[in-house]
Amino acid sequence: MREPNPVVNVLRLFPYLLLLLLPIAAQAQPRTEEDRPLARATRAAQILVQEQHFSIAIATLTAAIDSATAAEDRSDALFLLADAQFRAGRFRGALMTTSEILFHYPDDPRTAELWYLRGVAAYQEGERELAEQSFRNALAGGVTHIPETEYWIARTNADAGRLDTAERYAWRALTAPPHEFSDDALYLQGWIYEGRDSVTLASEFYRRLLEKFSKSDLAQDAQLRLGVLEARRGNYESAYRLLLA
Repeated sequence: MREPNPVVNVLRLFPYLLLLLLPIAAQAQPRTEEDRPLARATRAAQILVQEQHFSIAIATLTAAIDSATAAEDRSDALFLLADAQFRAGRFRGALMTTSEILFHYPDDPRTAELWYLRGVAAYQEGERELAEQSFRNALAGGVTHIPETEYWIARTNADAGRLDTAERYAWRALTAPPHEFSDDALYLQGWIYEGRDSVTLASEFYRRLLEKFSKSDLAQDAQLRLGVLEARRGNYESAYRLLLA
């Protein structure tokens, strides 16, 4: 396979870099907000994020935010930076950026969605309590993707062994219209019942996942859990088929 041509890569990025490097023509009137370097950097970074050039977007925004004056509104740049860091898997950086946003712009109408992003980032960093509180804040603030948020609250509580709370929120996620974590919610409900030694109910949810989401990444795990449960019930022939399928 041919090595990528660095010249071609630079040419691809040229339109985005041009937004940053293009000088502003001298004008008699003061510059508008859109003419300021921070605004130009934010526009360029939006394109970079759309094209999944996350590292360049992060570097662009970080430099522009650091150079901005104290009087400038940095909210758009900070929100975009948090999103780029999250998409790039830089969850610790996303947590730091969301903290800064919440401190400086607590009344921004986008904070409900920001709390959701912060919750997922915190969970990925192993900060379960911070994650749960962030998801609860997202719900209280009117986050748009409610079932997904309820799923995450269920998951953080399940991880902490608070199965009653976990089941309550998992059930809400299960009974909502189809969403991103519909299959995860089924698996989690089975896991909760398994933790309570309710083998029959756990098996039912694992089977439902296999029936409704056979292509899911969780389908194989559900099949294995179902095989283990069948063995616990003494159905060894069924367990054998499930575990070796």
